[in-house]
Amino acid sequence: MNKKIIIILAILLIMLAISITLPVRADNATTASNTSPLIASNYNVACLQTAIEKRDNAMIATLTIYNGAIIPAISARADALKSAWGLANQNSRSAAIKKAWSDFLALEKASLKALKADKRVAWSQFRKDKAVCKVKKGFSLEGLLDGDYTHAANDLQL
Repeated sequence: MNKKIIIILAILLIMLAISITLPVRADNATTASNTSPLIASNYNVACLQTAIEKRDNAMIATLTIYNGAIIPAISARADALKSAWGLANQNSRSAAIKKAWSDFLALEKASLKALKADKRVAWSQFRKDKAVCKVKKGFSLEGLLDGDYTHAANDLQL
């Protein structure tokens, strides 16, 4: 009972901390939108948006692959456990239950390992892509887009 109370209090404290920090982050986000549409906090916005989309699409693909592997594994485990519990002999039942769980856990472990590796790759690539989007300090597009310099947005990847 005491553990439940401690867990509930911890969750409430976390929720309180999040609710306190959210307004601060929202204020910071609105000030960034007042900057040039091509540069926000020294980043090429279009480049950064592309990098974010690339990362998130990779994450969606990774999770889709993981779900495609783990859902059938859970179904197979459920079928194996139901069959095992139907066995009359206790030794056979115990062995079948143990095998159902060990098969599932092996597949789950391999799936999680692949998921983590794919997520690492996606984030690593995002960091590289984000670094390319960084604009040198002191560089400004002010006045460049008025004349024949409409290609200046391409020069942001310095």
